[in-house]
Amino acid sequence: MMAEKPPKSKEKPIVSSRLPKVFSMHSSPAQASIKPPVPSEYKHTVDLLSPLKVTKRQYDRLHRLMIQADAPQPVVNIVPAAPLRLSDFVVMSALNTSFLGAVNKILHAPSLRMYAVRVLPVSSMEARRSLADWLRIWTLVQEDCEQLIHVETTSWNQPEGYVSIALEYANSGSLQSLMDSLGAIPEGILRGVAGQIAEALRCLHSRNITHGQVSPTQVLLFRAGQVKLDSAAKLHAATRSLQKSNFEVLGKRPESTVEEDIFDLGTTLLECAMGGPDWLECLSQPVLVCCVFHTVLQAGIAPLLTRLSAPFQAFLCSCLKFNPAKRAHATDLLTHDWLQRSEAGITVTLRDLLSISFQWAAPLEYRIAAEKQLDRLCEKLKMVLMRTVPQITSSEPLAELALDLGLDEAEVRRKLASIYQIS
Repeated sequence: MMAEKPPKSKEKPIVSSRLPKVFSMHSSPAQASIKPPVPSEYKHTVDLLSPLKVTKRQYDRLHRLMIQADAPQPVVNIVPAAPLRLSDFVVMSALNTSFLGAVNKILHAPSLRMYAVRVLPVSSMEARRSLADWLRIWTLVQEDCEQLIHVETTSWNQPEGYVSIALEYANSGSLQSLMDSLGAIPEGILRGVAGQIAEALRCLHSRNITHGQVSPTQVLLFRAGQVKLDSAAKLHAATRSLQKSNFEVLGKRPESTVEEDIFDLGTTLLECAMGGPDWLECLSQPVLVCCVFHTVLQAGIAPLLTRLSAPFQAFLCSCLKFNPAKRAHATDLLTHDWLQRSEAGITVTLRDLLSISFQWAAPLEYRIAAEKQLDRLCEKLKMVLMRTVPQITSSEPLAELALDLGLDEAEVRRKLASIYQIS
């Protein structure tokens, strides 16, 4: 007598208990060779987890929507195609870990180019969709603005329950790290920084987009003297409203505005001119003047501010008005007298200043540690290159890697020669 088959379980298998229900799929053995119909909710999840290429028609339509002055931000359920694979990356070190997500410095093994990878938790379908929408908008804006950190690629659900966002690597740190090293930053340096930040804000504001957190940590520096705004605050804001724990820590901050961006630019420059956030002490005093700058000046806590040129003082005042309606716009700041003037005599540029830190002779213990790091890096590169092909097209990535490690380029080239077949 044939034994009765056990009743089929009606419960659907769950791929992972850490993921939303939309990630659970079920198909009977008889239907294994037939592609099951995809529910609409799961279809959107596939769009988010599997980056798709955008056709020119889709790009043009989205671009027209964004440049309309009164058009709402479009909702897009796809993210850029990934030209880079996460499996080809080698982690070099941790750059930062905060409520904005963990950031690692990584090396793309085939090309030897460095990137910064930000890992954000996305625990719900709504968070994924919100983040995907913002990534699409940011990547479109970055095509027309060199002063924004570029998003290179995204890897969804790697690691599980997270999204990894590969960004271009700022090889000279941030404005905050420069201020930590120098203290008060000279006015001539700040002039070049302010012009590039104002240009980045102009690009965003012209598309009805705000940054939301312009600060010394969000202003990233490059050895060539270029300044770019990071996207960390916006990427985090795209998901934090759907994650309760972050609200409990940060508190509910109102939506950012154009006026707040300009105010944040002013406080960033003021903080750098003073060498720290001492200006915050003055805000508890009765407001008797027009702006934060003149309030600090009147309090007498920063004698160095009296040495600032009159045009710079006027620039700070136009950004730091207590009345938001009286603050300047980014387009007005770009034509301000302070940014248009040129100093007579010998001036030190941001590029000159940043290059100094890469010309010092490292102590022996630093060189030994760097050589050990390079040895470990070579072992990791060998493992990755077993399944991919090197794509080095110039000596620039090699030189950048040597500078980042603090080693002589010839020594780095010698150790990598056998791996990449270079002379």
